[in-house]
Amino acid sequence: MRKSEAPTTSPKGSSGAVCDIAFVVGMSRSGTTWMEKCLNTHSGIAAFFESTYWGRKYIRPSENGNYSLGQVRHILGSLKSDPGINHILAGGTGCLKNIDRDVWRDMLDHVEKDIERPISPGDLFRLVCREIAELEGANLVVEKTPHHVHHVDRIKKEIPCARFVVMQRDPYGFLLSHKYRANLNKGDSQRRTRGMFHPFLVAWIWRGHARSNLRLRVSHPDSVLIVEYDDIRLRPQAVLERVQSFLGVQIEEIMLPPTYSSFPSGHRPELEPQDTFWLNFLCGSMIEKMGYPQKATPFAPFRVLGSLMRIPLCLVRTGMALKRSNTENVAAYLLRKLFLR
Repeated sequence: MRKSEAPTTSPKGSSGAVCDIAFVVGMSRSGTTWMEKCLNTHSGIAAFFESTYWGRKYIRPSENGNYSLGQVRHILGSLKSDPGINHILAGGTGCLKNIDRDVWRDMLDHVEKDIERPISPGDLFRLVCREIAELEGANLVVEKTPHHVHHVDRIKKEIPCARFVVMQRDPYGFLLSHKYRANLNKGDSQRRTRGMFHPFLVAWIWRGHARSNLRLRVSHPDSVLIVEYDDIRLRPQAVLERVQSFLGVQIEEIMLPPTYSSFPSGHRPELEPQDTFWLNFLCGSMIEKMGYPQKATPFAPFRVLGSLMRIPLCLVRTGMALKRSNTENVAAYLLRKLFLR
């Protein structure tokens, strides 16, 4: 395994090798879940779900940089009850092999019992990764949360040796996938997903991710590997070999899991005029910086006006959804998302 700066706690996998830590981050709907599941089929890697530990659910430590024991209990309790872990627990290709829901809870209880004094965010995260590595017999633990791409500096401060597989996608494919991702849900979940979609918001999200991706190329060039969604579609095994080499693990032929396409029927519709308008209007210069071709903006003033009038309702619906999954003030989160990213 490629040598890297060892974590301060030096967690060990069952094989005795130092447990390294990496992250899959970047744009949603760009293959992050597919990459997570692919890496989980590697004999030396354990990849787990969207903890949002460093982002949306991040809790700031005290002034001395440590969490109190009460904060530790709160954080681990949140990880225990998070339903998002279910998709990666023992149960098929691309899942953790030895960890089911009961083992996951017992594991986090064990971490809590091991902590007798205040601990830093990085050391707490390492302890969780150490437990995962021991249970899975892995040398490398990978966490996947797309929006952690905005918080790489925070992660690198606590885990200097961390590496990042950064996923990205062209803006038009990104918006189209978000527009139709409700096809993956059913019933009330499908209606909620459709109700929160607006091309204005999705364009801002793409712009924020693109800005963070570009910044990482400059600020942490040796710790970042950029993976394009189109390369996954066209050359998946070549991409996975490149990722394995970057992560410093032995290259294996990885069993490809199914993709989580927004178009399960195979039919791929076209963007509507208002969709292309908002992308070009909000992201035109960023599209150029990212090296993607820019599509012509259709002339459709009435559609754009109708879309503009729907923005407030969409913001309210999105805010209500975020309130259930956010540890920070929702209004502040939305303002930061829209205007600082």
